[in-house]
Amino acid sequence: MRFLKRNLGKYSSLLALFSALLLALSILLSIFFQFNFLGNAGKYFSSVLLGLCLVTMVYSYLCLASSEDRPSVVFSLIISIIYFLFVFIGYHTLFSERIILSDPDHFDLFYIFSIFGYVPVSFAFIFIGLSLKTKNPGAKILQKLMYFHFIFGLVFILNLISTFFFPVYSLIDNFRLFILVFWCFYFSVLSLLSYRYFCYN
Repeated sequence: MRFLKRNLGKYSSLLALFSALLLALSILLSIFFQFNFLGNAGKYFSSVLLGLCLVTMVYSYLCLASSEDRPSVVFSLIISIIYFLFVFIGYHTLFSERIILSDPDHFDLFYIFSIFGYVPVSFAFIFIGLSLKTKNPGAKILQKLMYFHFIFGLVFILNLISTFFFPVYSLIDNFRLFILVFWCFYFSVLSLLSYRYFCYN
């Protein structure tokens, strides 16, 4: 059973890596090449997949956590499940109402949905990092990345506040999206190190 759960963590980490890179690519396509439908469809699909992978990743960390660390990881798992349900229901609504097609250049709905998901997840990783008990150099780097992940939560909150002060169709839109792209690459590294962690634990 432990072997099965470890493999779940490995494969979910690889899928999270793929979905984060797909999300970054979709955002860049929508910015530079105006692939509106392709770019937006990729953003929504990869975000839902990323949420699902995040839940399975955190569950795998829970399976490896010690008894004293499990409450904090359970808290992170609850946040991850809420994030996935929020993203899935919200994005499904956008697709069913065809909002994504009616105004494909406008990013704010995608961004706001992302913000409300990424902010709590950013802080949830702190509790996962606290559960890592290892002297492995790669795991130490993973732990530090989890600790510093909360910075994105603060940045996303500030950027969400800035939407009330800047016009929506301006250069600041692309700046906000570039922050998401940077987060995607950061999370890709985190997913890759998580895969390595599950391989050796």
